[in-house]
Amino acid sequence: MRNLYIFFIFTSYWLSATAQESVIDSAVLKKVTAVAIYDLPCSSYDPIYSMYVSSLRPNEFLPNSSRFVYFDWERTKKFHIPYPTPSGIYGCRLMKRFQSRDKQKNIILTLISISDYARFLLVNFDRESLSILDTLEVSTQISQLRNKEFFIDTAMNIEVRDMEIMESAPKPFKIGGENHDFKARRVDRHYRIGDNGKFILVREQRYKPRVYTKEFLDNHKGNSLFTGDEEPE
Repeated sequence: MRNLYIFFIFTSYWLSATAQESVIDSAVLKKVTAVAIYDLPCSSYDPIYSMYVSSLRPNEFLPNSSRFVYFDWERTKKFHIPYPTPSGIYGCRLMKRFQSRDKQKNIILTLISISDYARFLLVNFDRESLSILDTLEVSTQISQLRNKEFFIDTAMNIEVRDMEIMESAPKPFKIGGENHDFKARRVDRHYRIGDNGKFILVREQRYKPRVYTKEFLDNHKGNSLFTGDEEPE
């Protein structure tokens, strides 16, 4: 009975903490809703860096599970942003806000970055309950080179094109270093927003692995790595 009681206390605390970190402070909400609403469609390659309105500490807006960046292209080395976040360090930029035609769905494109390491997330939030409903990672990059990109259509359907590294210890890109050939697989994932506000995976398209060469990478900084010649499985 004692163990059951301890489990109940721990579970209640965990649920309470999880709920609290998903709630947006009203002052933060003012910054969120100040971000301009942009027309859809939108993609990773639209100009966005010069258009953000609000900057926040990541812990003011994002749940703990989303507050990190990757330090490698395989996305295995994560740097988790500390809580509470020191002022002026580890920024969270609110880049663009999108709204469905019926104005019932609100998602915001959010950038987390540390130096040349960056992640873009779509965050779905509820203005009435001041809560984060769900987050979806849609782009990752080191310096100017992305290995994940996104496209949002006018109906708020989301496509995420992902590069899955097939080697155990590749070094496809290094800041201040050289690119190297590596083998990877393209995977396209299509999402929609459910009635509960969650991002729902609708379908997935996998492609046969291919080798991305040093020459190819050197010529695609800042551009799409997914050229369309990948062969579907």
